Amino acid sequence: MADLLERAGGPAAGADLARLNLAQPLKDGQQVVVPRLGEPDVAAAPRPTARPANRPPAAAPVAGARINLNTASKAELESLPGIGVAIADRILRHREQHGPFVSVEAFVSARLVPAATWERIKELVDIS
Repeated sequence: MADLLERAGGPAAGADLARLNLAQPLKDGQQVVVPRLGEPDVAAAPRPTARPANRPPAAAPVAGARINLNTASKAELESLPGIGVAIADRILRHREQHGPFVSVEAFVSARLVPAATWERIKELVDIS
């Protein structure tokens, strides 16, 4: 994260670097959201309910917050790499029919996402 900020020319004035994990390794294509001082947490901010059809889903924000698979909205799920409308719907249906996931292992065993997708999102999500 620190290398990314340096290569981008440094943080913008008013960036709240205390809310970032500057030692966090990043992955190719991952979106990084640098919050401003006084701005609410990205996880608490309202998310759009739909994205334009011509725009691919963005990677999950990197302000240290993980997306909770038990409470995530459809839009939040779709913001994860490799999760589109169909997989987000599958996860939401599973939650409605079976209740919340009791563990990450329970989510993985439900086989709601392909193994390759799980590898891409496992560091971006949690179960709580």
